[in-house]
Amino acid sequence: MKDLNILIADDHPMVLKGMKSEFDKRSYNNVYEANNGLEALELIEKHVFDVAILDVDMPYISGIELAKKLKDTTVKTILITHHKEDGYIIQAQVFGVDAYLLKEDAFEELEKALSVLRDDEFYLSSSFGDHKLKQLNEVIKNLNTLSLSERQVLKHISEGFETAEIAEILSVSKRTIHKHRSNIISKLGLESHRNALADHAQENRQLIKEFFN
Repeated sequence: MKDLNILIADDHPMVLKGMKSEFDKRSYNNVYEANNGLEALELIEKHVFDVAILDVDMPYISGIELAKKLKDTTVKTILITHHKEDGYIIQAQVFGVDAYLLKEDAFEELEKALSVLRDDEFYLSSSFGDHKLKQLNEVIKNLNTLSLSERQVLKHISEGFETAEIAEILSVSKRTIHKHRSNIISKLGLESHRNALADHAQENRQLIKEFFN
């Protein structure tokens, strides 16, 4: 594991320096640094990496966008972030990220993730607890149950369109859209109050866009 070619990318100098220092202490031999997503991509194009450790929020190219570009390559990707929202974690799973960690985690958590990367299973920080991954997998499973029409409706809701506008776009009646909305709420296990579906769609707009692309 100490012979892995590792790229770490973060736009916060202290975080980058601290992570590099931890790798050096543990005698990792081949660790490269990037200060933003674009710099990381340039290094990836020049060198062969085994692992890319990416901050989610970086200038030019975000960690999630970069992970998406690396989805069909041999590079294993680890996202490190402050974001604990479900939508971010599910996006990471959908985009083929190999591990999702929090910046508050101890370095040992990162080493644990590195040790299981070859298992080809998504690794979620233990900070989330034992049942979190099972819960998120259920969300993904529920999204996959939506019909094509329901997916179109959900996507338009996430884009801010109202029922009447969606009905016009899809050339169906408002009654049909109301039925689709009801089915989506049921399949996703959402609350039935007025704004539940709209709130969910807005919070997960990027995920919905990519998931149903």
